[in-house]
Amino acid sequence: MLKKKVIASSINNLTDARYFAGWMVDYIVFHTDPKNPNYTNPQEIGTFQSWVEGPQYFFKLADDQFEQLEKILVDLGGHGVSLPYNKRSLIASFDVQSIMHMTLETFTEGVRNNTLQALNSIVVIENIEDIYNLIEPVKALKSNSAYEGEIFVELPQNPISENWVLSPEIDGFLMHGSPEEKVGFKSFDELDEIFEILQDF
Repeated sequence: MLKKKVIASSINNLTDARYFAGWMVDYIVFHTDPKNPNYTNPQEIGTFQSWVEGPQYFFKLADDQFEQLEKILVDLGGHGVSLPYNKRSLIASFDVQSIMHMTLETFTEGVRNNTLQALNSIVVIENIEDIYNLIEPVKALKSNSAYEGEIFVELPQNPISENWVLSPEIDGFLMHGSPEEKVGFKSFDELDEIFEILQDF
């Protein structure tokens, strides 16, 4: 059991999938755009799902794949989609769970202009260097009774403090998979440090 929710993204090898599932993460995101370097083909997604139980599966689609969104979710056993906030119109006609990515600047502006309070998605704030710049906007958004979403932060590559990870205003974190050093082997030392902070004994 973890103290925060976790999204594992860019998963395209079974080593990553097993690792994150072992930590009982809440969501795994697969890229279904063949042009994306983190692309995972449907056969591999099915294999991962047969090995890994527990997480909800979300997909990052190419723009032209949204026309078949419902079919893709059914065929691949998905629960929702992950997309940039500025492309939210692509799912406007669908009743689907979503993970929406935005910058701190976009998030802060949305809070200030009251355009996010009706957003019930998981929001992932990307490329943030100092989480404390996010605290006040998050407090302001969550004070609005109409808001029912969750705020996640994309973890940076540099080391982070325990206070940073356990900040009460943040609901969870997005972490990224990475290529294997060789088939079936890679180091998870940096991620292990983060998960040890998050672990709820």
